[in-house]
Amino acid sequence: MKFRRRNSEALADLVCGNVGPVDPGPGQEPRYFEYLSSSYITEFFQDMDTNYVHDGSTRHRWIADVIDEMLAEPHEGPAHPPDVFCRLIDHLMSPAATHNEGADCLNALRQLNEVLNREGFEAFYGDDRHCYLRHIGTDTARRAQGQPAPPTEGG
Repeated sequence: MKFRRRNSEALADLVCGNVGPVDPGPGQEPRYFEYLSSSYITEFFQDMDTNYVHDGSTRHRWIADVIDEMLAEPHEGPAHPPDVFCRLIDHLMSPAATHNEGADCLNALRQLNEVLNREGFEAFYGDDRHCYLRHIGTDTARRAQGQPAPPTEGG
């Protein structure tokens, strides 16, 4: 599986907290994802049980490279992203990891889906507050291993 590079980088911008100002002015949307410096990027990926260690290079480009590696891992077909990518989405969308909004994370979810929709996917929350991926063309929901099955109607 492969995303267009601009979409990998847009997703990486969300992961490292590059989207939105810290102190928004009138008409500006605030930052919904936590800003991650190099050591916190490594911690983010370690919390997902991966071995990625940020090398000090440009944050969003390094993360985009990691996303591309994750997407290249074995998977069941175009409607089923690799497990590690599903874990990335769930970890990114943990309500404890988002900012400037309530527990429903609607703005963060909207920003994420702006990127994922361009690749034919949609993120959604299940009743268990885990974030899942659905392939838009087949309406097939995907969960990371170790998560309960997502609701069949897409939550």
